[in-house]
Amino acid sequence: MKKKHPIEWILGIDGGGTKTTAWLASHDRNQEPLGSAIECEGRGESGPANPRSVGMGKALENLQLAIECSFQDAKRVRVPVDSICICMAGLGRTEEREPIARWARDHKIAHRICISEDITPIRWAARFEREESLHASRGVAQQNVRDLNREALAWRHTVTLISGTGSIASANDAADGEWSHQELRVGGWGYLLGDEGSGFSIGLSGLKEICRAHDHGEEMTPFHRALMEAMGCAAPLELIPRVYMLPIPRPEIAALNRIVMEHPEDPVARRILAQAAEDLARLVVNAVNRKGFTQDRYALALSGGNLGPHSPLIPAILERLKQWNREPFLYHHVQNPVIGALVMAAKNPVDGSNVL
Repeated sequence: MKKKHPIEWILGIDGGGTKTTAWLASHDRNQEPLGSAIECEGRGESGPANPRSVGMGKALENLQLAIECSFQDAKRVRVPVDSICICMAGLGRTEEREPIARWARDHKIAHRICISEDITPIRWAARFEREESLHASRGVAQQNVRDLNREALAWRHTVTLISGTGSIASANDAADGEWSHQELRVGGWGYLLGDEGSGFSIGLSGLKEICRAHDHGEEMTPFHRALMEAMGCAAPLELIPRVYMLPIPRPEIAALNRIVMEHPEDPVARRILAQAAEDLARLVVNAVNRKGFTQDRYALALSGGNLGPHSPLIPAILERLKQWNREPFLYHHVQNPVIGALVMAAKNPVDGSNVL
């Protein structure tokens, strides 16, 4: 049976330093909640789309390919959609978003265009996934309505924490507005100036421990050897030409975080993870303090490869926040950041006021 309400087509794009994901969805503008109004019809993937790392030309090429793949997956002819939200790393400033918006207009990708950096969609995805989970597990019971209302209040004060190759936190409250690009940002300085608690920082700390052990004449542990093997090195001194090369092997070093997490029995690995958790917790605390949020009155959205559902960092971060009296009312790890881009596309004003 056909839906009675008008349906529009929307695109959500999540362009990161590793891959680009595009989801094509149908959206019933008169349906609530969004979990019932948005239905993904096609998904596409392509290469990285961070202009700072691959260049603007390659980033746009991968955007185009991911969009085309999403239409192919949906078995639909490529036409302009009603609304699109393109979220990409490296678009923190207006002048960085303008070329993407111009490309979308010139290629007639959508009638309504929203361009955002890659932090904002995380809080939208977190709230969407939480609401879907509550509705799926409890239906529309009165208790569920109360839970949704309490969570809705918490989401008015949101801290987003990302730890992948890099790390960053942001804070947003209702006063900032839905489309503010002036969210408070903490961290995100890059691997030379900061990124504490990131995959790169964790991996580099592991490599530094190899160097320290070698200088002290200590025997290499299974943890040390696993790190060296991942870097393609048989001995500590082989790390020098492997690390000091151009371009710097940032992805390879960041990927070592997996090995650190796989050796919880090693005291050195435990110490590295404890420091990473404290560094990430401090990002959250700085954001909470600067925004004036109080304990149990804000929601914490988590994303990134280091903060997966089974990550040892999450309980350690929460424990630090509890010790510092900055514990969130709720927290949620985002499974699909691209959902946040879809929500932003669905909420994009029909008057076109949110071009950037």
